[in-house]
Amino acid sequence: MQGWIKSLKSNNKQLENLKREKDKKKEKEESCKFLFNMIGRLFSK
Repeated sequence: MQGWIKSLKSNNKQLENLKREKDKKKEKEESCKFLFNMIGRLFSK
């Protein structure tokens, strides 16, 4: 029974780490989009 609980906890940690990495990637993508939008606005004027 304890082994089962341990594996559940480690799976949960792996999921949390994956979620954190996804969030970081999302932040990078959003900041890149923001930068490109700003550059586009500068050149379109």
